[in-house]
Amino acid sequence: MNLNKLISIIDSKLVSAISANNLQPKNGFGLATRYYEEEKFFPGIVSNSGEITNCFLQDQYALSWYHRNAVGTYDVLENNFGNKLDKVEETNPINLVIFADTKRIKVSLETLKDIFISAIPSVLSKAECESAEIFGCQIELTAHELDSQLVVREETNQDNVRVGLNHGLILIRYSLKSTYRRGCTVICDC
Repeated sequence: MNLNKLISIIDSKLVSAISANNLQPKNGFGLATRYYEEEKFFPGIVSNSGEITNCFLQDQYALSWYHRNAVGTYDVLENNFGNKLDKVEETNPINLVIFADTKRIKVSLETLKDIFISAIPSVLSKAECESAEIFGCQIELTAHELDSQLVVREETNQDNVRVGLNHGLILIRYSLKSTYRRGCTVICDC
């Protein structure tokens, strides 16, 4: 499954839906992964040139977010004529981590959480799914966390992370379920 492409589609929907002037400037970083520098870990985005950008607590934006995934599960779906070996439903639990300068945006974390919840689509269109080379995609919200300190401890073990009265973190957990046919993904241009 093309998880980067699906996250990119979701991010474009979030950027379109979050248009209030007080929430500007904003930035969706996309799909992050956990990186390690010796014993410290942090979420980061890899550029095409291989450089890592730490996307955590980027205060040049009033509002920024990234998605992170570490595990996934698979179910084999029965296809036509009882063929159970080629159609797969992949489920990826995703953490959407939102960083806000609450002094600049003048919105509570609870309200900001509601804005994001309403902007996350529940399904992707057929055209969007085809662009990601899958049959279908459902997005199911599962939980959220508004305690910034708990979110910090889950995302990094760096010392002196500044969250509090003027900066807040929100974690929204959702599940991304996509259906596709195994063996149909083009791996290289040969």
